[in-house]
Amino acid sequence: MKSIRHMLKAPIAATLLACTACAGGYAVVESGPPPYPPDDGYRWRHPRDRVVLVYEADVSVYVVSGYRNCYYYGGQYYRLNGDSWYITSHIDGPWTTVSYKAIPSGLHRKYKDNPGQANKHHGHGHGHGEG
Repeated sequence: MKSIRHMLKAPIAATLLACTACAGGYAVVESGPPPYPPDDGYRWRHPRDRVVLVYEADVSVYVVSGYRNCYYYGGQYYRLNGDSWYITSHIDGPWTTVSYKAIPSGLHRKYKDNPGQANKHHGHGHGHGEG
């Protein structure tokens, strides 16, 4: 007599393959804020990270309210700390370094003279997210 585990292998594998095929092999992604909101200052509360994102039209990115030199664009958070840029998909990290060339082009415009001069630009908040 075959074991139950052996008898269930084929039906379980077929079910998993069917589920992957139905989903097209793509994971369901939580929707984010509109990439081009209607107005400068448009606010959107991120449901997963529970932060408020405020659209800054002149650089085409969201500022993360309550976090200094922290931005949101294309599902990623970007943060300038000193002369280094960091990136993460969740506000609580983990944060990894990223080259200046890899940040959104709007941030290049904002920090074109010296990417380490972020503290001279307006920051939203008082140091949250610095690490």
